[in-house]
Amino acid sequence: MPEFFKCLYLFENHQNYVLEIRRMDLASDADKSELYRWLLVDKDSLEVTPLTFLSMDSSALSQERFFKQGYLSFDSEAAVFIHESSSVQKILQPGNMKTLPDLLVDAIKEFLV
Repeated sequence: MPEFFKCLYLFENHQNYVLEIRRMDLASDADKSELYRWLLVDKDSLEVTPLTFLSMDSSALSQERFFKQGYLSFDSEAAVFIHESSSVQKILQPGNMKTLPDLLVDAIKEFLV
């Protein structure tokens, strides 16, 4: 079975996953907003919330992503996600992108279909 999506970035804490995926089931000339998706996933409910990408910035030391729903700053050691509605900082650690939990993969597939 062909790969449905590829994980490009993965950060997690005890409550959430924040990840960027590239859909592998779409043509390479598809709109970038459909090919590349940032998602916030609640670990308890497996609810997938799409993050609307606005812009990005990067330097040799860190990267930033700005979304309609909040802000993500990360480097190779850690990440911080600040949700726009609450301004609460979620401290996240890099996750293993090669072995995503089956429940997470299934939740993302269900969300994308």
